[in-house]
Amino acid sequence: MNDSRPGGGRTEDDKGRHLRGGYWRKSSFSMSNGDCVEVAVLADANVGVRDSKATALPHLRFRPSVWTAFLGEIRGM
Repeated sequence: MNDSRPGGGRTEDDKGRHLRGGYWRKSSFSMSNGDCVEVAVLADANVGVRDSKATALPHLRFRPSVWTAFLGEIRGM
């Protein structure tokens, strides 16, 4: 992931809750057409995942252990 600040560097999630870590990060594997996901550590320590082209829509939330397991699986592919 890179440290770009999509959405003008928003520091709140879609429900207005403050993000811990400061901002959504766009995947470093983004497609040249802009199709990618953004990830943030939320104030409740869960991981938020959203579509970078639809940042106003609700996002997915994962417990950190579930997110870590998911990343381990896709890295092993």
